[in-house]
Amino acid sequence: MGAIGLAPCKDVVVLAREPVPGLGRLIATARSVCGVFSDAGPTDLSGDASPRHQPGEARALPLMDACCDLVVDYATCSAPQAAQRAVSSIVDSRRLLRPGGVLLLDLSRRDGAGRSVGTLDEAATETQLRGAFQHLAFYRWPGGDAFGTLAEALADTRRPDGEAGAAAYVCAVASDGPLPRVSPQVFGPAAEAAEVTDASDANDANDANDANDAMPRAIAGPSRLAGSVEGGSTKGQAAAARVEATGAEAQSAALEQAVQRLSASNAELAATVQALRHSMSWRISAPLRWLVSTGRRVAGPLSGLLGRGAAYTALQDLTLAEDGFLRAGERPVFGLSPRGGALRPGWAWLEAEIESDRPALNATLFSVCEDGHRVAHSLVLGHGLASRLVALPAGVRSLRFELIDAAGARIKVHRLSFAPLGRVGLALKAYRMLDVDQRRHFLGALLHGHPGRALMQLRGALAAGAGSDAYRTWVALYDTPTDADLERLRALGAALPRQPLISILMPVYNTRPQYLRKALDSVCRQTYGNWELCIADDASPNGEVRAILNEYAVHDRRVKVVFRESNGHICAASNSALELVAGDFVALMDHDDALPPHALYMIAKEINDHPDVDMIYTDEDKVDADDHRHDPHFKTDWNRELFYSQNMVAHLGVYRTDLVRRIGGFRVGFEGSQDYDFVLRFLPHTEAARIRHIPHVLYHWRIFPGVTSFSTDNPDASLDTARRAMRDYFATAEPEADVVPVGHGWWRIKRPLPSPLPRVSLIVPTRDRLDVLKVAVDGLLNETDYANLQVIVVDNDSVEPATLAYFETLRADPRVTVLRVPGPFNFSALNNRALEVADGAILGFVNNDIEVIDAGWLGEMVAQVSRPNVGAVGARLYYANDTLQHAGVILGIYGVAAHSHRHFARNSVGYFGRPVLVQNLSAVTAACMLVPRAVFEAVGGYDEEGLTVGYNDVDLCLRIRERGYDIVYTPFAELRHLESVSRGENRSAAQIARDAKERATMIARWPSVISRDPFYNPNLSTANEDFTLSFPPRVPRPWAQSGVET
Repeated sequence: MGAIGLAPCKDVVVLAREPVPGLGRLIATARSVCGVFSDAGPTDLSGDASPRHQPGEARALPLMDACCDLVVDYATCSAPQAAQRAVSSIVDSRRLLRPGGVLLLDLSRRDGAGRSVGTLDEAATETQLRGAFQHLAFYRWPGGDAFGTLAEALADTRRPDGEAGAAAYVCAVASDGPLPRVSPQVFGPAAEAAEVTDASDANDANDANDANDAMPRAIAGPSRLAGSVEGGSTKGQAAAARVEATGAEAQSAALEQAVQRLSASNAELAATVQALRHSMSWRISAPLRWLVSTGRRVAGPLSGLLGRGAAYTALQDLTLAEDGFLRAGERPVFGLSPRGGALRPGWAWLEAEIESDRPALNATLFSVCEDGHRVAHSLVLGHGLASRLVALPAGVRSLRFELIDAAGARIKVHRLSFAPLGRVGLALKAYRMLDVDQRRHFLGALLHGHPGRALMQLRGALAAGAGSDAYRTWVALYDTPTDADLERLRALGAALPRQPLISILMPVYNTRPQYLRKALDSVCRQTYGNWELCIADDASPNGEVRAILNEYAVHDRRVKVVFRESNGHICAASNSALELVAGDFVALMDHDDALPPHALYMIAKEINDHPDVDMIYTDEDKVDADDHRHDPHFKTDWNRELFYSQNMVAHLGVYRTDLVRRIGGFRVGFEGSQDYDFVLRFLPHTEAARIRHIPHVLYHWRIFPGVTSFSTDNPDASLDTARRAMRDYFATAEPEADVVPVGHGWWRIKRPLPSPLPRVSLIVPTRDRLDVLKVAVDGLLNETDYANLQVIVVDNDSVEPATLAYFETLRADPRVTVLRVPGPFNFSALNNRALEVADGAILGFVNNDIEVIDAGWLGEMVAQVSRPNVGAVGARLYYANDTLQHAGVILGIYGVAAHSHRHFARNSVGYFGRPVLVQNLSAVTAACMLVPRAVFEAVGGYDEEGLTVGYNDVDLCLRIRERGYDIVYTPFAELRHLESVSRGENRSAAQIARDAKERATMIARWPSVISRDPFYNPNLSTANEDFTLSFPPRVPRPWAQSGVET
């Protein structure tokens, strides 16, 4: 079997209808082989049971992405409806291959005896392969079962008459990397008759000249000829070198003829170029050629400004209908590539206009990187042009534009462009996003010598604009009730068993009249009627404000107003308004903000559902001067540690009136942070179970240039009042903790280490890979600033002499214990066994591919986990390229769980600061996790039976939370994590089956928390790790007749 030539030390996947000849030799040569057979039962290859697969069904292929180096596909052309299934089969293979991997696709139709009875349409197959791979070659031979692994096309060896020779057997070889060389002898005894065709050669001249189409051909012609000569010479030299390497006895007549024809062609082209360069026309056209050359040099920088567009190819689940529309299958995918250049990391502008019979389509642009990971950028396609700014990650290799939940849709692509942006292009995009006032402030900052302020405005515009289109579409689809919806909400509100009186507290001072009216109107239009609006005007000098307030008070008795005689600022005014309150609950509202019409209904319903509630907070967004909504903040359920880090409650906050009066309302002197101080003083009078979060946007915070408040006008004073409020709170709650600002108005609560230091047993399972193990252990022993630790290296059948010798040196260190635990890799069992020799009160679970980069990491984690309410603590981990690997675990993403903000830049603050702030979570990774030994033993340790490798840390954390303990993520313990480098990825059939079983175990064991992680908002996507919007949301709209919208 020819595939053996590429198999040594490779991971190979064989797709066939039944086991094929030569598999035994392939198994003996390759590192691993997984056979996927559609007609036969599961076949044992390399000791693993092979899954079954129907060729051509791309989504059904039961293998993980980037799991192999070589795909050998016998199945596609032998399957019924082979031509239709070829596209899906190519997508199958592209998904399975690692960077530089090779696909060998048999194009020969075979009868029951394996004889060729024809071939698949090469032209159609070439089109599909070129959409998925960068390099492609076809090979033909007249007989013998030699299908397999020829890999780089040596030259264009078509017959002199231009017709390819008839061949009984044909295969295609495709890869994103250079095609490897294989001797023609792989084709067996008939090697001398083999014909080799590099399909890419025929297009070389066209590809090279794409950028020159606009230039005068008479001028560019000689340069093109010269390029052809140079290219031809290179090909001829390469072909000659390969012929010499294979030996004279193995040379093919076709290859020799190819070299001869190329040499003759080179000589002819060289003579033509020489004659042209000595002609009069060549000398006369020299200035024009200079202009052409200069134009090309200028075109490069301008391309980053103007964009070159992109070529797109239908890769998957798209068929052309008779009416000219494309019909979307289960998971339609386009491939995108920029014209005139390779993909590079950095900013780019994506635009798409796709006509559809759906009201909107949700699309995701996936940046596929060299290491196999994918970074997602969401885009919502309504009617018209949609666009967004995207950041391509380091190592980006290809782009996939996928339409989500579009099965059955009719679509027509009017525009699908992708343009890289340089700094100038990025700045222009940002400037165009600014409104008139923002542009005036931007230009003013530049003219007055404040480039930093101008730059901050551009950055803010980019941050807001990148997701604004998606949010506007989301609002239109899922958060805009119709008149009929509002009528239904009025009926639902009137039917509530309890009708709590909700008092809205509104301090007013010199509000712009139009926005004051909008604020008052938003209250008066509520679908729930049992409310009162308690307003205190803080001696506004603008008489129109008083007139407006009196007008509304006259028209609606529920509007109560008190006019203060002197200005006392927001705290005093809020307390004056509090004196008017007669309701059961107090809601806080600013004088120029707005409530959606269903806000108070949602509050009343929550009170009905949870009568003992003391405090309610909701999601919020911002509105500009024209009421355009943007920048939504989708919050977690009650998250005490995150609240300590930032005021995540903010708007809309609703509080039980009795408790508000018990704490004395608002403290004068804390202006700018009065809401934060208010909640901090409120917390000791309630408990977590009586704090409720409503995952709906029930507050619109008006913010745009010119709108000011105490905090915006006095940022230093606001920071000072927040620090004083926090220190007052912690003086009682945690007297030894220190409150440290960390920027952006956020905080770190720095807890002290216990005295004496508790003993920590750091458990490191390993199997060989001394290169990473030594870095990890040396870091734990010599680069960690913590005196009382034990390192337990759990050796799971290491065999390399260097590793065993290293274990002997470690045994000489009294801080280290080497524990040998033989048998199949079982992460749960290895860690559980370590308790036999662990002597620490705190257990630390550390992967063997961890690298210490901050000496204080363990001290920070011990300080957190030593608190009596904490059951586990996780760290902030980075990949080798300094992007985020772990900032906590979010449940539900990808079906079970995934890491928050994975692959974000190290200095990114992420979604509302989540990666850089201490917070409570449902789970953290055991790549670096601390657990009190007593807690670990109380919950029974890791699950050794059901979760041997995957999700065992998530399961452990969920059982710890079930016992009432908190799980804490701290970004102030930083390490580097190479992620599974010693064990490798899940790639064999047995590993894939195990992963599926463990996923099923988790879903069956924890269905409610996986479907609704309390520390992840249901309005955010579970298809990505980047906190993008969910289309549709996973929480029902209050006016929806049934469940979540479809």
